[in-house]
Amino acid sequence: MKIRALISFIILFGTAIHIALAQDNKKDILNTVATQIDFLINSQQTEELYTLGNEELRAKDSKAQFEKVMDQVYSLGRIESLALDSIDSDTQNGIYTIKFKEAALKMELGIDENQKINHLKFFPKEQLSEDNDLEPNEQQDDTEEVTTEEEVTIDSSLEELIHKQSRGFLSENDYATLSIALLHDNQIKRFIFSKEDDKVVVTDSSKRIYELGSVSHVFTATLLGRLAEEGKLDLDSPIYPYLPDSVKTNASLKNITFRNLADYSAGLPSMELAHPDLNNKLDSYQKITYSDIYTFLKNIDFEQEEFPVSEFNYMYYALLTATIAKQQNEDYFTLLHENVIEPLKLTHTQYLDDFKAEELSPVFDRTGETERLHFAALKESAGLQSSLEDMISFTRQQLLFAENSLQKGMTLTRDLSSFDEQDQAVGLAWQSEMTEGMVYYYVQGNTPGSSAFVTVIPDIKSALIILSNTPLDVQNFSRAILNQMIQE
Repeated sequence: MKIRALISFIILFGTAIHIALAQDNKKDILNTVATQIDFLINSQQTEELYTLGNEELRAKDSKAQFEKVMDQVYSLGRIESLALDSIDSDTQNGIYTIKFKEAALKMELGIDENQKINHLKFFPKEQLSEDNDLEPNEQQDDTEEVTTEEEVTIDSSLEELIHKQSRGFLSENDYATLSIALLHDNQIKRFIFSKEDDKVVVTDSSKRIYELGSVSHVFTATLLGRLAEEGKLDLDSPIYPYLPDSVKTNASLKNITFRNLADYSAGLPSMELAHPDLNNKLDSYQKITYSDIYTFLKNIDFEQEEFPVSEFNYMYYALLTATIAKQQNEDYFTLLHENVIEPLKLTHTQYLDDFKAEELSPVFDRTGETERLHFAALKESAGLQSSLEDMISFTRQQLLFAENSLQKGMTLTRDLSSFDEQDQAVGLAWQSEMTEGMVYYYVQGNTPGSSAFVTVIPDIKSALIILSNTPLDVQNFSRAILNQMIQE
């Protein structure tokens, strides 16, 4: 009897585990599709969203009908958070709450065995039944019943920590703004702060343009990764054929590869040797020209130990953007735009000269307003400007299951291939650290008037973006937030 009871317990226990695993798997699949929907709604890509539906869904809802419904959803603005509330036990559809700035909806999402959408309905919050489907000509009256949120709500200790960190920083920096995005628990939360009348206030200036500095490198690495995934470029092939003829006289450059430049392992000397005016201040790097770089490379044997070597070297990505363009026989920004910026619908990611003056807000150093950097040779590799919304769109793609060559190229950038002087593992542009047994990848940029920081934690599908118009010690600022993200 004891053996029979034990066997029965094992069977029941095993069945329970199987059911639990199946539910977890269903939840993960639903959330993956929901994240795609979130991105496509925010970028208003109706056609791409419609193609996620299977034949059953498309037969039930014509494209014209679907477009009408989505136009009503778009009218509510950008999604600020999307969270799974429950999974219907009968239909196995996921029930989600979608929060906009001044409204909220419920979404019912069903997927088939091929992870295609077979059911997608939107409802006013607190009303969830077939009678209240968001259909054309019905939604306008219903959405008026949704209440607006006048006050900022803090839903978790993690959000409370972000508020605390931000208010502490802004209280000591009169000109600073902070734009922060938290991608966590299948939600996106935005925290946009500024200081007015000696008080830290929450603003809605999510289109504020920030200098990315070295965060630009991860865009170059993404382009490089995509080209490699598509077989248009070999990461481990030498850059030597794509250097000017005058530089090819230096045989010590023959073994440097695209990968060496992208993961900072080329062993090139510090850039201070490339220009007499450099003095370890980033603003002076804007004077560097390609003529300076090529003259320097032509005349120096970088393998000699007497020259200082910098693991993080701005020359690497200046060379990388130039050699990618030469190898592809195409202008670099055209390549970046066609392969990264346009596919992700990044409408505010470009170079300084491409913005109108009224689109740019002031930037500040520790003493007051300063000028944005106008780079010469470093324009392509360190001169990108962007907004919080664009950085959210870019970073979210890092967390999706890699299906296309762009997403696969992003995954490739996180393949660790070298170690820096602090023995930290480095990918293509990304650095990495481990805490609580979990690896996170990050890239940061600091200019005299801005700070930028992006980190992704693929294991928990989370990310953190921090942008400021004032220098910020983002490593110290973000560490407590990252630790809590991982622990939750």
